[in-house]
Amino acid sequence: MSIFYITEPDCKVSINDGILLVESAQLKRQIPLSKIESLVLFGRIGLSAYVINYLLEESIPVTWLSNTGRYYGRLDCTTHINIERQRLQFRFSEDESFRLELS
Repeated sequence: MSIFYITEPDCKVSINDGILLVESAQLKRQIPLSKIESLVLFGRIGLSAYVINYLLEESIPVTWLSNTGRYYGRLDCTTHINIERQRLQFRFSEDESFRLELS
């Protein structure tokens, strides 16, 4: 699995049968989603709500950057978050004897 960078301006990204399709006036690429760990988008790249939902369901994060690489934001699935474990960590963080023992 790898990180896939899309740098071609004004690309449209779509998905068909588990294949990521990247298209612009000068570019046409097809990449199996099974080979993609993460997407990094530079500049104006079009993603539909369907593509965003699909990527979230497949736990493939997307990072948006400007044409020059300035960070705008990131979309990431949260299904891997264990809220009960986080609550327990917060409770332990308030226990001074546990903090001292841990340190």
